[in-house]
Amino acid sequence: MAEGPQREAGTRTVRDYALVAWRWKWLIVGVAVACALAAYYYSSRQAPQFRATAALAYQRPVDLSNPLLNSYVDPSVAQLALESVSNVVASPATKSRAREILGGPTMHVYKVSTELNLGASSVSYTNAVIISVVSTNAAESAAVANAYAQAVIDWSTSQQLARVNQSVAALTESLKTYKTAESKRSADYRLLAQSLQNLRTLGRAVTSEYQVLVPATVPAKPFAPRPKRSAMVALSGSFLAALALVLLFEAFSTRPRGRADVAEALGLPIVGVIPEVSKAALSSGRLITMTDPQSAVSEALRLLRSSLDYVNVDGLSSLLVTSCVAGEGKSTTVCNLAVTLAMAGKKVVVVDGDVRKPHVHEYFGVANDIGLSSVVAGTVKLADAFRPIDLPALAQQRQGNGSSPPDPRPASSGPHRLVVLTSGPRPPDPGELVASREFAAVMAYLHKSSVEFIIVDSPALLEVGDAAAMAADVEGLLMVVDADKVGRPMLQEARDLLATLPCHKLGVVLVRAKGGRSGYGHYGHYGH
Repeated sequence: MAEGPQREAGTRTVRDYALVAWRWKWLIVGVAVACALAAYYYSSRQAPQFRATAALAYQRPVDLSNPLLNSYVDPSVAQLALESVSNVVASPATKSRAREILGGPTMHVYKVSTELNLGASSVSYTNAVIISVVSTNAAESAAVANAYAQAVIDWSTSQQLARVNQSVAALTESLKTYKTAESKRSADYRLLAQSLQNLRTLGRAVTSEYQVLVPATVPAKPFAPRPKRSAMVALSGSFLAALALVLLFEAFSTRPRGRADVAEALGLPIVGVIPEVSKAALSSGRLITMTDPQSAVSEALRLLRSSLDYVNVDGLSSLLVTSCVAGEGKSTTVCNLAVTLAMAGKKVVVVDGDVRKPHVHEYFGVANDIGLSSVVAGTVKLADAFRPIDLPALAQQRQGNGSSPPDPRPASSGPHRLVVLTSGPRPPDPGELVASREFAAVMAYLHKSSVEFIIVDSPALLEVGDAAAMAADVEGLLMVVDADKVGRPMLQEARDLLATLPCHKLGVVLVRAKGGRSGYGHYGHYGH
């Protein structure tokens, strides 16, 4: 039964995406596993990494003029002070001071970073700045963290002391302006003198804006590498990436996405689906219907024969079989369909109209010294060019060793339901041959004969104009499509060309179909 398009070709469902993922499952899984193994190997080869942290908190500097102010710290001031620590840690002066505290350069490379914790945090302290050091040595990571914390404190202390010294110098200069004994007894002078005394006292007791809240301790174990965790992250990430790339590739691919897509692109129903053929089956010959009549391919061809009876309501007797491009399995389909029709009791003539690259004589094992080109040229009569095929004898010949040349004579004297008109010698201009009156006369003679089915094998529709020329001399046309070899633009181009042909378009035969009804597979040995 013919099968037409069930939905718009451009639409996709979740099932379509699932089928795409299933079709590429081994590639996706392989990429994910390979990335996971690579991540595990790389991670396990890395040196252990230790992390030590020291926490600094902000404290308001002592103000001897108003000690009560120390009981309150403005949160915005504290935040700005803590945020400035990252710049202090990155400064060359702090790095130099930390090296001095450590007593020189360390034996291992380390990395220093800061983190500001103002609210809830994974650590046990908040409103602090965390100085974190990562090193391949546990003891050095803690020592460096504490050294940088002390370097920040020293920097802050020096800054506070510098400000006090600047104020002392300014007040000293101001007091020098009071030169007379009377001026030195004034209230302003006494106030300035008291402030200078307070500043000098403060200079002796100046402290840093920061204090160590939690000193760094030597970590008990490394935090990295973690090979298992790295492998799991790589596995999940690469799996999703490979899946996304496959779906993206499929979204932009012009390859037909299913039967409905092919039917929609060509504007024809699906009349047959022929599965892929294994190399083992092809080793006995391309006539699968003879060498393996119980195979899935043979059953599919018998279903195709029934479908042609269903769609051929007008009783068309001649059929042109073509494809979009060469190599889609057209000639193999022609020969096996002819055998199937003949075994069903039909009188069938196969005409090899592909005079450019003929294959019919090879599949049937007959000579090609004379044929269609000889008849059209007038050098041979049509009756003498026919190659009768005895089906049982053909089966025996295919089962032989193939060492003897093909014998065009039938092996028995019984009636022959299958006759082949090979292409014959290649003419100088194949296109003129199939468009000639002589070719039309051959087809007209066959139509008037007692033959029930005439199957013409033609060149690819989009490659040369032979198929279009022969379409006027046949009653029906059948398209053979290998979805792995053609894209939707090519099918649409074929549809436009088919619309100009005068014969009746019966439908499409999908070949090399893999996985039943789920999609297509590629097998490069089905036929021409």
